[in-house]
Amino acid sequence: MNLEKINYNNLFSFHVIASQGSISGASAALGVAPSTLSEQLSQLEKAFRIQLFDRKNARLILNESGRVVFQHTRVMFKTSERLMHSLRAGQASTKINLDIGISSTVSRGFALELFLPLFEEEDVHVRIRHADYDFLIDDLFTQEIDILLSDREPTEVLKKDLVSESILRSSLLLVAVEKYSKIYLSKEQPLPFINYSPHSNYRMEVDKFFDSRGVFLEPIGELDDTLLMKAAVSQGVCCAVLPAPIVRKELDRGDLVILDTLPEVESQVFMSYHQNKPLEHVSRAIDKLRGSMVLTRTSQTNGSKSSMPTGEMPSNHRNRMNQEA
Repeated sequence: MNLEKINYNNLFSFHVIASQGSISGASAALGVAPSTLSEQLSQLEKAFRIQLFDRKNARLILNESGRVVFQHTRVMFKTSERLMHSLRAGQASTKINLDIGISSTVSRGFALELFLPLFEEEDVHVRIRHADYDFLIDDLFTQEIDILLSDREPTEVLKKDLVSESILRSSLLLVAVEKYSKIYLSKEQPLPFINYSPHSNYRMEVDKFFDSRGVFLEPIGELDDTLLMKAAVSQGVCCAVLPAPIVRKELDRGDLVILDTLPEVESQVFMSYHQNKPLEHVSRAIDKLRGSMVLTRTSQTNGSKSSMPTGEMPSNHRNRMNQEA
């Protein structure tokens, strides 16, 4: 099929239909009659010589060919949006969007510390999306977002198009308020505990650790939001396993204590972005995120009462536990 045979108006109509999930939804979004959109879709399918949707019970469902085309149109029309931003770059009131995804298993509190320097960019409008990893990695691949922070790396297939850097490694700590240190490792009284969900990279290793330690736990829930987990722990509701940077301030103030460390498990944050040379504002953001991580690592290792090498418990907490045992 020659390029001149592609009707880009029809292609855009397909893109909106696929985005909205129906012709009626696309009609409302575009202000175009459903009959017109239906005809444009039919013309596009004839030009491609393939069907892009399966018709089931008066519903349109993207088929395999449709999903391939939709992946390309998402990139195309995202690029056109950026083109308009670039052409208007000389206008003082115009900012270019920087879209960043945060996997739901990465702490929002930790991510906030990373992102604060990005808001200082005068020509950039930062948009942050918080969602499950599977949705965000698809958005990164189709360039709906520019940068993804997650606790896992892309698959080998996606790595052909993406760059992934480990920008933070830290210990995982079992933390609680002081009262729970007296019953930790007790065989008589269970320890109320919030665990990660089965979707988390940490869940299997956390379960394995507690099985090996013979800890008597009373599970009260599952969460992947470390901010909520920390809030529950700080209120004395339970104990939880959290990355060291998340609870550094609470440990320094004495609000929380370390019950144990998970030496075989590290909390990691990966930054992923496209392998092709990023746009200038994206490159600046990547450099700033790397710079933020240097400051975070420094604050973890200098001047913090709770700082420790990965997998090692501070001596004051370790000695107290040995005495109580």
